Amino acid sequence: MEQTTAYSQVNSKGRITWTPSGWRFYGIHHDQDSNYKIYSWHSDGSGRKVILQSKPVICCPAISPGGKHLAFSQQTAHGFDIFIIPVKEY
Repeated sequence: MEQTTAYSQVNSKGRITWTPSGWRFYGIHHDQDSNYKIYSWHSDGSGRKVILQSKPVICCPAISPGGKHLAFSQQTAHGFDIFIIPVKEY
């Protein structure tokens, strides 16, 4: 998958957030097999990588005001829970 394709697919779903500096973006995409992935990439489209992959539904990414944590909602046995993971701005 090309970087621009991943960006277009993520962006078309409306599931995207970015760091306060605007340098790093985070977005969620799912494929036809219902695999959900959180991607990160630089604002120029480079450096795309998967930072989390999950079979249960992942949605609603939000970066912290300081840009050091990413919150998202993930489906669990009890509904949807909120998770927070540390991130680096490269």
